[in-house]
Amino acid sequence: MRVAHRLFSFAVYSSVWVSLSAAFGVYSVCRILDVERSNQAALTVFGGTAAAYAFIRLTGYYTYPLNPNRAFPPLFIASNWFFGCIGVVVFTLGSLYFDLIELTIPILSGVMALAYNFRINNRSLRQITRLKLPMVVLSWWLLTFVFPFVLSQKVPFRSFSNGIFCMAGLMLIIAVTLPFDMRDVRFDAPQMRTIPQIIGLEKTRKAVILLSLTSALLFMFTPMPLPGVYFLLSTHTLVFIGASNLNLMTSQTTVPLIFEGALMVPGILMLLTDALR
Repeated sequence: MRVAHRLFSFAVYSSVWVSLSAAFGVYSVCRILDVERSNQAALTVFGGTAAAYAFIRLTGYYTYPLNPNRAFPPLFIASNWFFGCIGVVVFTLGSLYFDLIELTIPILSGVMALAYNFRINNRSLRQITRLKLPMVVLSWWLLTFVFPFVLSQKVPFRSFSNGIFCMAGLMLIIAVTLPFDMRDVRFDAPQMRTIPQIIGLEKTRKAVILLSLTSALLFMFTPMPLPGVYFLLSTHTLVFIGASNLNLMTSQTTVPLIFEGALMVPGILMLLTDALR
């Protein structure tokens, strides 16, 4: 059990876990939209996310989560250098399958993540009041939902069903992002005015349940192929499980495990289904 915990901690704080979450999230939405280059899109997003998050950590913004005054251990620093370099290579190779217009969305998402976290004179955009959640949500929504729409050559809000699908995706991204604000409520400065700081942890937990339920209902109004059913059921089921207990939504371990994992599971199920055919 201790070994598993150490491996998971390594994956989380070496940018591997968040990169897998982004990659599988993009892959599953691409499959739902019947995008031919789903594999290439997932690899490109994995590489870009690994490179971006490794850079953020190596600039010194992040501290060891259980003790903000403690620097990252040397292994985590070395792993971020390693996976950051791997990410640059993977993103570069993956980008060869897309034109510049198609790459605009993942590049914009990465720039937003860097700009949000990067410090100038010991200050960053995330310290601006009420800016934390909108920037994180917009960055992830652009990457996991708008990018696949661009690849499918469909306009997100041109038709009713496409608009509903994107709105459902936006609510889902908010639902899986809010628990990270709940986890960080002990460390975020009071002037940041995050949702848990304003309305409290319990009301935020209920908001996550409401957002996830609304998202699930909206997804039902869109024509969902079989992979979409997996996406709908597995993602929202994990969010409901995580939101059922306040302790699960404030733990340094369970928050990334459940809520980033919620974006991974549909893609994994799709790959397993393909392998078993």
